[in-house]
Order: sequence, then structure tokens, then C-alpha cells
Amino acid sequence: MAFNRAHSHRVEVYKLLSRLGYHVMTIDYRGFGNSGGYPKGELDVVADAISLLRYARSLAPHSPVFIWGSSLGTGIAGSLMKVLNETGELRPPEGIILDAPFTNVVAAAYHSPQGKAMRVVLILRHLLQHIFSSLGIAYDSEANFQRANCPILILHSADDRIVPIQLGKTLYSTLKKANMDVTFKNLGFQGFGHNRNHAYPGAPSLIRDFVKHAISVAK
Repeated sequence: MAFNRAHSHRVEVYKLLSRLGYHVMTIDYRGFGNSGGYPKGELDVVADAISLLRYARSLAPHSPVFIWGSSLGTGIAGSLMKVLNETGELRPPEGIILDAPFTNVVAAAYHSPQGKAMRVVLILRHLLQHIFSSLGIAYDSEANFQRANCPILILHSADDRIVPIQLGKTLYSTLKKANMDVTFKNLGFQGFGHNRNHAYPGAPSLIRDFVKHAISVAK
């Protein structure tokens, strides 16, 4: 899940997954990359994600499907799980990999490099909360992923300056307390930052083991 699927670091993720023998499907959400339209809120991009999942299920109805969400895509993945749980419209994915996730969109903005002013002037955080709320945007991953009935793998680097690893740890702790099947992998200070967790040398075996576990749980 990515806004512009052609960004170089995202292409490297596709290549990694392809080398591991997995088929990869990705989209540009409406208004991004090659897609027309404009997202008016959280539910619009979730609708796009549902369309992709529905298409994947139609092509391979008996094969396991996994979701890889990166950065903001992790929030969209969470919102997708909430909608799938509420509607029962589609069989949910067999597993979810969250690459540099956050707890909710306000926390992500607050802790971002651009959020320094909010950390100094508290009223700005309240203003941002109001703006996101009026736009129908929350990406409340702490609540949404508790609707997931599949294993979750979280990847996060300690040197991520865009979405601090503490947000990933908080999400993990919340899901663990909810008795979710969730694994957290701290990639440390290896220079992967926000966009290169796929470059972790142990990523291939980590992904294979997770997929194997998730498929065994789904049977």
C-alpha cells in the first residue's frame, strides 16, 4: 500500500517480495500517481484498498493474501480491517506486515519533523485534531487493528526520524494487551531510517517465517 507505487524504495519492496516467490499487487490511491479522482476522506482510500483486495481474491480465491502497509499505508490497512470486520464483505487477509506504523494520524503528525510547533504550542495540536476530525481522517490504528483476526508483523527502525519507533512500540503494546497475534521487530540503528526497512539483511527469513506462521494459523 503506497501513495505513489513507483517510488524507488517501494519498488525495492516489490522486488524483495518477488524474489521470495510472492506475487505482488499494488495501487496508487485515487488522486495519486496514475490514479484519477481525489480522496475526500479516510473511507475513500479504504474503498480503494477494498477494491484491490476484492480483485486479488477474485484472481486467486483459494490462495492466502497478505497486506504490506508502509507508513501512512499502515493506517489505511488498519482502517481496512475495521471496515472488513464491520461489513463481512470480504475474507480478510491471512496476515499483515506493518512497516513503520503509528498509533493514529494526530500522533504521527505531532511526532513528525514538521510537528515541532505542535510540541511547543499545545493549542496547535488541538487545532490539528479538529481539522483531521472535520475531514473524517483518524487512522486510529490502536483501535482498528484490534479488529484484525490475523497475525501482524511490525517492522520499525530505531533511527526512523519520520515516524519514531516509539509509536510502533506503543501500537505493539496495545495490540499485545488485547491478546493479538502480533510480533515486533526492532531493526535498531542500521541506517534504514523510515523508508528502507526492507534492506534489513534478515528481512527475507523474517518474512518467510511470518508467512508460514500466518498460513498455519489460518488453516
